Amino acid sequence: MLDFNPKYPKEQKTLGEKIRKARMDKGLLQKELAEQIGVTKDTVRNWEIGRTEPIRESVEKIKEFIGNRA
Repeated sequence: MLDFNPKYPKEQKTLGEKIRKARMDKGLLQKELAEQIGVTKDTVRNWEIGRTEPIRESVEKIKEFIGNRA
């Protein structure tokens, strides 16, 4: 169950946490999400850990992926 995974965000305060939660809920790897959005796996990882923020061109695709949680 995802709730027991220490990397699963219980509270989503940041966009990166929202991305990680949606990705994990859908059972996707970072690489698979990256392919859907058109970025690299490292880019997704950096978003999830809060190292970088998505560029404008990626924001709409992310919103579609995570739904109304953005």
